[in-house]
Amino acid sequence: MIARVTTLSVQQGKLDDVVRFARNALQVIKREEQFRGYYGLADRQANKYVVILLWETEADLEVFLQSPFHRENSATLLALLAEPPNVETYEVAVHS
Repeated sequence: MIARVTTLSVQQGKLDDVVRFARNALQVIKREEQFRGYYGLADRQANKYVVILLWETEADLEVFLQSPFHRENSATLLALLAEPPNVETYEVAVHS
């Protein structure tokens, strides 16, 4: 399993908008057959939001990243950020 971890530095006062965006986007993402999970972690004092997306394989993640849905919605999310996101990809070594 693969985890894509994205740390977002959110504009002041926009964190609730990011959370709302994530909830709406998740309704579409979770329909993907190889999607394995989502965690959205908020630090309201620091205006940070961390997204952990779990996919069966790295190839499945890449298919999602190239999808029209991801490309179209990325611009909406980026408009809420104070700086470009930090993105890292990991192999999930332990999962429960």
